[in-house]
Amino acid sequence: AHLPLLQTMFPGKIILNIDEISLAVGVHKKRIYRWSCEKNMPFKCLEDSGRILASIIEVARYLDDASLTKQPEPEPKVIE
Repeated sequence: AHLPLLQTMFPGKIILNIDEISLAVGVHKKRIYRWSCEKNMPFKCLEDSGRILASIIEVARYLDDASLTKQPEPEPKVIE
């Protein structure tokens, strides 16, 4: 469900760089660098001489999985 959205955000891109990943995932670049240093990336990255790159498909898959695990917020009870 997220792949078409990412393809619209990044037309013609197959591989996303750190700035694009940050924008797509909605986290600051520092967090992505921390994930990388801790070997705790939530999606597969490509090795390219120290640069953090990821397939647009991997990022979309991560976003799809993350949205499936989110539970809907309970509706507040109205007291009348």
